[in-house]
Amino acid sequence: MGACGAGALTGEGRPCPSLPMRRALLALLLLSALLAMPWVARAAAPPTPPQPPATPPPAMTAEQAHAALAVLQDPAKRAELIAALQAIAAL
Repeated sequence: MGACGAGALTGEGRPCPSLPMRRALLALLLLSALLAMPWVARAAAPPTPPQPPATPPPAMTAEQAHAALAVLQDPAKRAELIAALQAIAAL
């Protein structure tokens, strides 16, 4: 059937709902759908567990520390290291 006119009846003998009533029902339906969206989004996404802070790797291994001590404790090697550092600083 076509659109309901003023005072017309639907096919079941009920009065045809008016346009303002339809708009109010549509607005209520949209409002309830918008209000339900955050709840659905929270329920759908599982919470992520907090990540523990990453521990940085050690700055120097024990083997590297022993090698550095060997250079610093030997006067000849220490002099070579100082000369190399001075050459780098002069660039």
